[in-house]
Amino acid sequence: MKKWKIGGILAAVICAALLLIFFQTRSVFDVAWGQEEDPATMQIGWYNVWAGTDPAISVTLSGDEISAFMDQLQDVPLRHSSPLTQKFPETAAYRVWMKTDHAMAMIRIDEDGHLISEYKFTQDRSKSRGTYRFTDQVSYEELLQTCRSYTDPNGNYPGLAFLAEFFSIGKDGRTDHVWLDAPDGVYGGDAVETLYSGIEPYMTEHGFNSVMMSRSLYNLEYICKQKGGSWYCDLITIEAASEPGYYNYEAGFFNSATANVDPFMVNGSYSVDKDGLVDSFYIDLD
Repeated sequence: MKKWKIGGILAAVICAALLLIFFQTRSVFDVAWGQEEDPATMQIGWYNVWAGTDPAISVTLSGDEISAFMDQLQDVPLRHSSPLTQKFPETAAYRVWMKTDHAMAMIRIDEDGHLISEYKFTQDRSKSRGTYRFTDQVSYEELLQTCRSYTDPNGNYPGLAFLAEFFSIGKDGRTDHVWLDAPDGVYGGDAVETLYSGIEPYMTEHGFNSVMMSRSLYNLEYICKQKGGSWYCDLITIEAASEPGYYNYEAGFFNSATANVDPFMVNGSYSVDKDGLVDSFYIDLD
């Protein structure tokens, strides 16, 4: 009889502990980071497994942007998912990477209301993957909107809409106006108007004229057509340069017709004016 009582007490303690774990409300900050110092570097990326040929977007935040984002994470509550509802969905999601010399972490904020802590390593401990549910819809939507403002081409990050348009290989019949057998320096048909009209709304007059003179967009389309297959940009990463208004980028290209044979990357830089329009653009196609 005494053994039964001890067993019952242990079972009750275990149940109470599980209830505490799965019903305790915590902030995203505590789950994702929990350190006194802000991350030295932070990236926010947008990934969608159903996006087709839309590129994944990854942006590196500045110091002030990191501080503001970490403050917001402290105001977003969530709790651990129960074992019955816990899952690891493969849906559209924002991934956030955080790092200092002493810690690093990565979380995934899904659009179905889940947060997944992929990993968290500190000097004292490491934490494995866990799934959480947001408990306040308003703060959750505000968090999604902040992530969207950085990674959506139509958001607030300078130059992102331009890059998304520039790297849209074959868009609006671009490839049809690239002649592989044309003499060097010769455009095909009305290629100038067709190739460059899409990027013009995102550029200053000076920047637009410079890109046309450099033939960079035509050359990129030419390279993809020469390689053959069906190319599209699957990744764009951006970070601010040391000088205000200047940014570095990298873009990756995938050939869906050849099962990812010979993918390639390009990189470069650009600058924007006070209105966020691209005023200069460089791409290294070597």
